[in-house]
Amino acid sequence: MSVVDPVAASAVALPGIARTLVMAQKLPQAKAEELYKKALAQRTSFVAELTGSGAVSAKDLAHTMSMAFASPLVDVDAVDPSRLPRGVIDQKLCLEYRVLVLVKRANRVTLATADPSDQALAEKIKFSANLAVDWVIAEYDKLAKLVDATYKVVSESMENIIGDVDFDESSMDAPVEEEQDSGAGEVEDAPVVKFLQKML
Repeated sequence: MSVVDPVAASAVALPGIARTLVMAQKLPQAKAEELYKKALAQRTSFVAELTGSGAVSAKDLAHTMSMAFASPLVDVDAVDPSRLPRGVIDQKLCLEYRVLVLVKRANRVTLATADPSDQALAEKIKFSANLAVDWVIAEYDKLAKLVDATYKVVSESMENIIGDVDFDESSMDAPVEEEQDSGAGEVEDAPVVKFLQKML
């Protein structure tokens, strides 16, 4: 009869990043479990809970992950947001998982992250954007600020553009009907018209 190690059995429930920290002796098992349960209860990420609690600093976490996953470190303070590629992956994913698109080459994308163990995110990107992911490691606190600044500004700009467009439905009726009479098929195929129809 084999004896099950209670520590090993408990570690199975933890996310990859927590197990890595425990194995590297950067975080006690009990503390890792406590933080993970708290993150689940509050619906926050384990990394946010971890660094926010002060159990492991963002800098120490980044160095540990870089060593454990043999991934390079990147200083996000040196990144110029204006030179980052846009529209490579859904910005909602970037905001939710706190990742930053740095480079896209062919069918691969390089992302800055604090958690290179997140295979679920890699699979989502592979499925939605048909891109394989290469990770580089960044300090979570700095990365989170840059992600918010980069993608929230884009979101707000799009909302402002859409909000500034004033549609007068009464004036739109007649021209649309005329175009439908003269070339209904052409109008229906136009992506801009489809977008406007959805908006109305």
